[in-house]
Amino acid sequence: MQPQLPTTSVPGIILARSCAAVLLGVALLAAACAKTPPAEATAVAEQFVRAYFVEDNMAEAAKLASGAAKARLDGLLRQIESAGAKEPPKDKPRVKMTLVESQIVSAEAIGYVYRIDSEAPAIQPIAAKLRLSKEGNAWSVSEFAQTP
Repeated sequence: MQPQLPTTSVPGIILARSCAAVLLGVALLAAACAKTPPAEATAVAEQFVRAYFVEDNMAEAAKLASGAAKARLDGLLRQIESAGAKEPPKDKPRVKMTLVESQIVSAEAIGYVYRIDSEAPAIQPIAAKLRLSKEGNAWSVSEFAQTP
């Protein structure tokens, strides 16, 4: 006597496959949504990069900062004021910023990396690394660094 194999109806198989496809689709959608930083955070990051790296406007960048980044910018602003330095020239080279990477660290922290390119051939590209933190409902730049 041969053992009998369990039988499954064709509609049962179709239903199981449909459910699996729907669950897979929901999981992929959730994963995609989780990897995209909130628009508010990205807007603050872009405003900071534009103010600090593109326009050389440390005072405006400081308004978007908190913590260590704010302290660093406030210190630079005091040094500039005490040295009597003037505003950067208005005819400086054009600069382009490009978002290279964003990474959600937690619900209250996001990392961004921007590439800053100048039209002046003597100026090498800069990698600007930012960490944004959420305090209440507002995002601010809590840390930043640049390389080359």
